[in-house]
Amino acid sequence: MGQTLPNCLNWVFFSYLTVHYGLSYKFWGDTNFIAFIVFFTICLFVWYSIIAFLVNKTDITVCNSIITVKEYPLSLPFSENKNINAFHIKQVYVAKKENTVRRGIRSRPTTFYNYEIMIISNTNESTVLFESIFTPEDAIFIEKKIERYLGIKNSRVEGEYNPNVEL
Repeated sequence: MGQTLPNCLNWVFFSYLTVHYGLSYKFWGDTNFIAFIVFFTICLFVWYSIIAFLVNKTDITVCNSIITVKEYPLSLPFSENKNINAFHIKQVYVAKKENTVRRGIRSRPTTFYNYEIMIISNTNESTVLFESIFTPEDAIFIEKKIERYLGIKNSRVEGEYNPNVEL
């Protein structure tokens, strides 16, 4: 949550300004009321996303035949629950994802990392099972638990995060 919370606060400030100035007709005028409604709707969506980010929990359930990833209590339109047939999983691994954010025009870019739990199916297709894990220890813990429960032997995969090898 380290780099994401400041972005949330930026959106909170932006939405405050939009509503504050949007409610005064001096800024928008009568002809731009539709623009205010559009910005207000965007702000509501951003607020909902921030609240969902802060309060949502994720359950990863592994049974003999299915893996379920469920986020609750608030559902997001761009996030869906996943059900994956466990018999079609050949390998589970952790991938490191680099994200670069620039805070302003003159600022230096800041790089931070998220980790993803990836699966390889029997047809050698890679799929993201779960993303946005902030620490490599948590991601590796989840990977090992899934592999142990399903009886999958851990083997090295191209693109897999290896904490012992730094680039």
